[in-house]
Amino acid sequence: MKPPPKRLALLLAGISASSIAAFAAQSNPPSNEAMRRHYDAAFRLQSQGRTAEADAEHKLFLAAALERVADARANIGEYGQAAPAYEEAIQLSPRDVALHIEYADAALDAEDPVKAKLLAEEALALLPLAVGTRSDAERRAQAEYVLAGALWNTGDHKRALEQYQAAAALDPTFDHIYAVGSTYLTLADKPAAAKIFARLVAKFGDTASVRMRLGRAYALAADYPEAVREFKTAVAKDDRLPGLHYSLGAATMQEEGEKGYAEAEAEFRKELALQPADTFSYPQLALIALSRHDYKQAEIDLLRADELEPGNPETALKWAQLYTETGKIPDTEAALRRAIAETLNPARNHYEIQKAHYQLGRLLIQDGNLDEGKQEVAISERLLALNRLQDEASLSGKSIVQAPLHRTRLARSTEVEEEKRFEAQIAPAIASSYDNLGVHAAVRDDYASAAACFASAEQWNPALPGIEDKLARAASMASTAWNSSSRE
Repeated sequence: MKPPPKRLALLLAGISASSIAAFAAQSNPPSNEAMRRHYDAAFRLQSQGRTAEADAEHKLFLAAALERVADARANIGEYGQAAPAYEEAIQLSPRDVALHIEYADAALDAEDPVKAKLLAEEALALLPLAVGTRSDAERRAQAEYVLAGALWNTGDHKRALEQYQAAAALDPTFDHIYAVGSTYLTLADKPAAAKIFARLVAKFGDTASVRMRLGRAYALAADYPEAVREFKTAVAKDDRLPGLHYSLGAATMQEEGEKGYAEAEAEFRKELALQPADTFSYPQLALIALSRHDYKQAEIDLLRADELEPGNPETALKWAQLYTETGKIPDTEAALRRAIAETLNPARNHYEIQKAHYQLGRLLIQDGNLDEGKQEVAISERLLALNRLQDEASLSGKSIVQAPLHRTRLARSTEVEEEKRFEAQIAPAIASSYDNLGVHAAVRDDYASAAACFASAEQWNPALPGIEDKLARAASMASTAWNSSSRE
């Protein structure tokens, strides 16, 4: 015979109503004001016996907290760990439009456009079709914009353009209008793009920052002469705008090749005079130094590049070139291995990393390591085939959807430590809310939900007093209830 639900709840919880406030104080409530309000309200309501209302507040708190956790994980490049937290948050708050869009943005960053498309479409379905307020228009435009990016990456370019246009019509911000022009450029409709860009200049001013953004759009569309013209126009308006000299130098290199290296180098030096910690200029300067066989200067630039942006595979590839040209074969092998390890997305820069696999394979074979060498050459051949396939798909207006990236970037150790500290601070509060949801579910004889909540509580705080016993009791009661219903 099972004990009365109220008695079971107390056994599971191990706390009384009078000790809830003290328990809440021990749970390290979050500093975020909105989350704290939900968290405090949950405990206040349940101390008054209003458990249904308390549960609603617990879920609002958990959804917000898990979204923050997911965002923090995504920001350090850990999409594989962020996605489950986003999923859990959406289960708790399935009508949260902002949550759907945050998750969709993270999915796009991780080359997961199929998931991003689903989330953006769900967000749009949650929004009213009739735009009644400015806020409604902004939220709908934001969802349209994210959906456009997902559609583009899945190869549906026509619908992507339509969605960008819809976003710009609803909320004509610079970014929304700019996306329309950039999409026209990518679709090789330069006249249409020029009209959109003229609209941007008229609306937001003929400033250096506007011209620099237009130059970047042309550069991304591989129209380097037009990009250089826009960047030079921007320089004439403000030659101290951060990022502008780098952009001009990079576009000059793309347009003129080695003939433009001297002019590009001057621009990179100007950028560094304005921003000594610019992470983009040093690798380009190293490339120019390597072209002159100035290995001492190349090493100086590469050391600075590594210091400013550790984990950049482009820098590792340039180290491999330097070591190859100076005959340091063991160092070449190490640099190639580093470049491969740091390339989280093999499709980056048209599968450029395939060259590193091939070179490493040849070095290993020459060194007598035939098995590993052949494996690296085989990887290179597979990546080269994927590159050709991608080029063919682009020519036919299609897109190849690859497996989502588990990691999107290699974060600095300080960033990782900060994220871990954040999770350590908020984990007890998350566990506390799950624990109380579990207690309330047990009171309702919903032992399956209680067990799930206690399992989540244990996951976030294994040291939570009595959590193992609560989970075991709830799981046992859930199993008993399921067996009884099955026999019936």
